[in-house]
Amino acid sequence: MRAVAAALVFPSMGVAVRVLGPLEVTRDSIRVSLGSAQQRVILTALATERSATVPNLIDAVWGEAAPRDESRTLMKLIYRLRQALGPGVIHTEGPHYRLVADTDLVRFDELLELARVAEPAAAVDLYNEALHLWRGEAVPELSGVAWAEPLRRSLDERRLHAIDERSELLLQLGRHREMVSELVANVAAHPLRSRSVGLLMRALHRGDRTDEALRVLEEHRRQLADETGLEPALALLELGSRIAQGIEPGGTMPRSWLPPTALAPMIGRQHELRRLHTAWEASHGGPSQLVIIDGEPGIGKSRLAAELARSINSTTAVVLHGRFGEHAETPLRALSEAIGPLVDHRPDPAAILGALLRGPHRLLLALDDLQWATTDDLRLVRRLIGARTNHGLLVVATSRPLDGSTCSPDEVEALRRDTTIERIHLEPLDAADLAALAAAVPDVAETWSAAALSALAERTGGNPLYALSVLTSRDNREVPASLEEHLRARVDLLDRDTRTALECASIVGRKFYSSIAAAVAELQAADAEVALADGVRSGLIRATGLDEEDYEFVHDLVRHALIGRQRTSTRERRHAAVAALLHPTRDAAAVADHLDRAGALVDPARRGEALVVAADRANGGMSFSSSEHFARRALEVLGDTGPVELRVRAMTILANTLNATNRRDEARAVRAKFLGDAFRLGGAALVDAVISCSEPDPNDTEAKAVSSSLLRDALAVVGADEPAGRAALLALLALDDEPSRILTDAKLEMINEARQLLTAVDGASPRDGMFAALAEEWILVARSLGGPAEYSRLELRLGGRRGGPFMRLPFAVNRMTGLLGFGQREGCDELIEQLTEAGNYLDAPQYAVAAQMWRATLANVDGRFVSDTETLDAKSRLPSTSSGRWFWDRIGDWSLIERGAADAAVFDRIESDLDAAVPFVPMLLPHYATAAAGHASLGQPERARTLVDQLLDDLPTLGRHAERPIAWRWIPDVLWALGDRDAAQRTLPYIEPYGGQILVGSGTMPLGAADRSIGILHTLLGNFDEAELSFRTGLAVEHGMRSRPFVARSELALARMYSARSGPGDHAKALAVAQAVAREADNLGMAGVRREAGALIAQAD
Repeated sequence: MRAVAAALVFPSMGVAVRVLGPLEVTRDSIRVSLGSAQQRVILTALATERSATVPNLIDAVWGEAAPRDESRTLMKLIYRLRQALGPGVIHTEGPHYRLVADTDLVRFDELLELARVAEPAAAVDLYNEALHLWRGEAVPELSGVAWAEPLRRSLDERRLHAIDERSELLLQLGRHREMVSELVANVAAHPLRSRSVGLLMRALHRGDRTDEALRVLEEHRRQLADETGLEPALALLELGSRIAQGIEPGGTMPRSWLPPTALAPMIGRQHELRRLHTAWEASHGGPSQLVIIDGEPGIGKSRLAAELARSINSTTAVVLHGRFGEHAETPLRALSEAIGPLVDHRPDPAAILGALLRGPHRLLLALDDLQWATTDDLRLVRRLIGARTNHGLLVVATSRPLDGSTCSPDEVEALRRDTTIERIHLEPLDAADLAALAAAVPDVAETWSAAALSALAERTGGNPLYALSVLTSRDNREVPASLEEHLRARVDLLDRDTRTALECASIVGRKFYSSIAAAVAELQAADAEVALADGVRSGLIRATGLDEEDYEFVHDLVRHALIGRQRTSTRERRHAAVAALLHPTRDAAAVADHLDRAGALVDPARRGEALVVAADRANGGMSFSSSEHFARRALEVLGDTGPVELRVRAMTILANTLNATNRRDEARAVRAKFLGDAFRLGGAALVDAVISCSEPDPNDTEAKAVSSSLLRDALAVVGADEPAGRAALLALLALDDEPSRILTDAKLEMINEARQLLTAVDGASPRDGMFAALAEEWILVARSLGGPAEYSRLELRLGGRRGGPFMRLPFAVNRMTGLLGFGQREGCDELIEQLTEAGNYLDAPQYAVAAQMWRATLANVDGRFVSDTETLDAKSRLPSTSSGRWFWDRIGDWSLIERGAADAAVFDRIESDLDAAVPFVPMLLPHYATAAAGHASLGQPERARTLVDQLLDDLPTLGRHAERPIAWRWIPDVLWALGDRDAAQRTLPYIEPYGGQILVGSGTMPLGAADRSIGILHTLLGNFDEAELSFRTGLAVEHGMRSRPFVARSELALARMYSARSGPGDHAKALAVAQAVAREADNLGMAGVRREAGALIAQAD
């Protein structure tokens, strides 16, 4: 069947032209000599474009260096080609020359069309047949010819796309070994092509070559950073993470936490352990659950959680562990360390949620000492309760009473009120249980009588830690009055070096490195190791097994006993010593905490600076309660006499943090306090402060006006001697100055000045480097530089930046726009999940609104069109002033249009809405193109003409609109309906730069391939071969995006082109494509497309 189909599509002809490799022509299987290089260019142009005008051929052959008698010279060259090829091969049709010959390029395209509708195994054969047509680089003899280079790149892209599609099928069929060698060559030649990189990684890993797969990703990351400054696509990074974790077939499970070895078996907790097992089973396949084990210190809370962890089968689930610290350590440290086996970088809150809820494994997360959790920690833990998971998550947290917690009272109260949390309260052990415990400890039971054990139970209150500590101590005849007193007595028995090392270690934290303890204790490394080994033997500390130097105290009570032994002056001196040993930025929070606890030993300015750095780091990591704590503490330490620049920085960070947590009135009050000082300081402090005042809410026009005014005032102070800062202010003002988002001449002047200033930023300080980076990004976001492809690349880069927390949503918008612009559908769902998780953590409803709109948008892209009811329901949940209502109207309109259900009333309403809005929001002007296309489709050409003429009256200005993709999507449809060739000729140059991309409108609304619009205009102009090339390029992008509606519309336009061209075989092609479109439109419910396809079928019949 396939051979018959191929024969029908490719009738045998006497002359065959091959361009998929060195240019080659045969006539009756005999090679033909083509003569001069100029004749080769002409033949290549005819073979790839199928027809060409005289001006096009002149441009291809000579470019700007054409001879004076160019037309006559061209005719001579074509005459010689005709002599070589024989009669009937080059036809003259009006102003066009057309090649009538069998070409390998046509065969290649037709085989791909057949492959895309075939079953996987048959499709692989078709792809193989198509790819075997390639004999190397396309027409390599034309390398360096200006006209040919874009053509050669386009042909190579089509080849690579075909290889990728075939590779996907081979993976699906389990035939991954067949694809490795070719993908290795492709990635070597095109190292930045992420799809090929991902396919090669998957193929290598499935062939048990995991290390090679990960090296491929690292090499891709390096080359991408070197050449573009971008990070790899999110989907590619996730693939690498999954391969590293052993999630793909042939891998292994991530490493589970192994609880420390216990001195004795757990006694008296069987009932509680059964309850934990019941919760574990219930978490499988259902929402995540939280169990809190509470009780007094030493009662066995952590031991119970550890027993559950030991019983979990590590081949079917992963056990994670984290412990909250008593003091203000690195924000979210416990949760970050807990998910370490799942990720290869320090995560932010959204990433933590993603790893726990959307991971590929069933998880048990054990969290110790919940009472020390920060507000950020507790907020994140609460987000885990009842959440949807991929494979199941149970969180088991141990806690003392939360009455003394430093968390926000609201978070603590919310945790107390939550009835979905299961709570297990541990009671003291009775005498029988303590007797059983003593019997389980080697060499202890025989030395204790029943009466002594009864007395021990009474004296220790049934506390197992207290009892075990007494039972295993060197002198266990006397039972101290309290556990704390007993622990201090045990410490007194240690030698001096061991006591000193452990006291210094207690200053570091629950976990510590021997090297730091030795340095603070001023011990030689060998002496410190001997001392710590004695501490291990005494049962006060233990090695964690994760690192040779890694130790932890067996319980916080032991650490507190050691801290309590030290004089205040000694503790302060040791805190200062610990701070000096830590990294000032990576460990910023710990450094700030230790310096703050060092008190008067450390200068207030030094303490304040450390607190400011910690606040800034916490703010950038979305740990807002910690950021607020450090910023406010910095202001307390600095007082009214501290360095003004530090106070301004602290208030700037505090204002950003308050703004990020939707406390804008408080943020404005803080700003009012520091802006005066910032203006007096000038320089970087002023730039930083003013940038922080840029309102994140685009709907708050009053605040935006204040922001613009501040930027202008700051520019009057910050001169060219601060090039990075001034460039950032100028670039931000260019974005901030008007709500129109039109690139005016005034904005261009600002941007050009900013660009000039950036050339002077060399060897900059870290802060100047940050300002310069922001300036570059804001300049490019203004869409003033480069073509659309450059803009989409920038959007992807901006979406990956970790900027200020309040910028998380704009960055997500940037990334979504970039992903959609390049048709990278696979990353969109992941981004929506991440945005949802960030919004959940931040209690930011705007994130949920954006995520819901994007889900609806992608549903339309996939052909699951949003209903009117869904649109109305979504709008009803938003405030009447929310811009989201406008976006939901557009989503609903798009759905109606795609379903062919939009009548005149819909387009009248769109037009009237724009009439009311555009005077106030000029950026919406391009949306008139939607109404114009609707009027044209409903047989109202006069109304369509009026609207489209208004848009085309000033094409250069329209080309500066942020919303111009809307115009480029719909104007070609209008011009096709009107038959306006002159307007098509004027419009085409504005859309052509978008070739190879998806047009993306406001609210990250994808509109289909730009090449479809380009192809429609070429069809209208009679450039049929250019049109066909455009349609095929666009279809490749839309197939890659897996958008059936987009593909249906592009194939409909392709069928119209075939019908209009009316060349040999075009009638049959138009009919076949239209019939396929009609079937697909029926399946998708696209009534309008079905009607147009039906009209083409009727015309063909």
